[in-house]
Amino acid sequence: MKMKKLAREAVIFALLGLFIAMASCFVYLTKDIRTNANAAAAREVQSFAQGSVSALEHPDHNHIGFIATFDDPDWGGAWRQLDNSILFHRLIEVPVMKGRVLYFTECQSHAEEGQNCLFICIPEEIKKEYWDAYKKSEHETLLRSGMVSLESGLWGFAGGIGIWAFSRLVRFAVKG
Repeated sequence: MKMKKLAREAVIFALLGLFIAMASCFVYLTKDIRTNANAAAAREVQSFAQGSVSALEHPDHNHIGFIATFDDPDWGGAWRQLDNSILFHRLIEVPVMKGRVLYFTECQSHAEEGQNCLFICIPEEIKKEYWDAYKKSEHETLLRSGMVSLESGLWGFAGGIGIWAFSRLVRFAVKG
């Protein structure tokens, strides 16, 4: 009878450790899932940047929430591309959701050397591609986070057994 009680306690502690470790790891890994999916989708449709409002309607660049979606080693290439696109009337803005605008540069001639060009801008197609890439990125993140959470759950299982053993030792030391 006493052994069944000990086994039951051990199993409860181990399963609680497993569940707590898995849940906390999953929550931690998916906390920025929407932000990462936005950036991945913007890169997928080859937008050079994204912002929170229209850059054409708000020429004051300090308030548009501008984020470069490509690697910008010189910290300003995306800003220059935005400024030049506005200056030469080649900026194409595609609102994909409330508070998110993607910026593209329309090519005036044939493809420029080494750059991504959008010859025909069809906002509906860009939105569809954006949302497909967004969902794909979100699913990949959930799958990857789930796998890592399972791994951390194993550590939580072992930790639960360890906490149970420690509590039994303390109980033995106190009660004698």
